[in-house]
Amino acid sequence: MRRKTGFMIGAGTEHRLTQNVSLKTETLYYNLEDETLTLARSVSQATYRFKNDGWISRIGLNVRF
Repeated sequence: MRRKTGFMIGAGTEHRLTQNVSLKTETLYYNLEDETLTLARSVSQATYRFKNDGWISRIGLNVRF
């Protein structure tokens, strides 16, 4: 089996709204190795390519007790 590689990079912030509440944001970009899948039948063949990259963004609220 062939080893697959990729990477992920991200950044985030946190801003205190009150003494016990803060707002946070985070953004991640991932890029994994593209995949090609070939399906063969007796008379025809189909090839599909999957791009494995994208963005994930999150926001959240932290409450401290």
